[in-house]
Amino acid sequence: METRFSDDALLRTFDLVPGYQTNRTSRLPPHSFYGLWWVKFCDYLRCQIIPAFYAEEPAWYHVMQFLSLTGWAGMMITMVMLISKRLDMYLPPTFRTNRLLTVSSLCLLSVSAISTSIIMFYAKLDESSPKQTPQMSWSTELAGAACIFELIAALLLLTVS
Repeated sequence: METRFSDDALLRTFDLVPGYQTNRTSRLPPHSFYGLWWVKFCDYLRCQIIPAFYAEEPAWYHVMQFLSLTGWAGMMITMVMLISKRLDMYLPPTFRTNRLLTVSSLCLLSVSAISTSIIMFYAKLDESSPKQTPQMSWSTELAGAACIFELIAALLLLTVS
């Protein structure tokens, strides 16, 4: 049975990304696969999944995690603010009066964070293996579509307010 194994730490980072394969195989465990939020370490007997924060990654990896978390949290807060007014009590009075401007600003912040994390991810991927071209995965396409729709919503809210 062949398992995917890459000797370069940066290439291991992308082994769990859907749609991207390193095309390197080996029959020798132990090995590890890095995802955005977890690391899967496998040895001869079993595999363990630990949070990625406790593993040894480069600093850009933590920046990408922070940008991803900020973007998706901003998107969820924006959706809640558009649907209900429950979060209005936590806003300062200045932001309450310009509610649509606040929501559109959160939309723009979220779009910027998500698109920056995608650009950063693929830039590091191209830097680590310039000969291999990654396939765009469905999750990246959905994130890109979410960015486009959220940007349109932010622009519409800016014109209304």
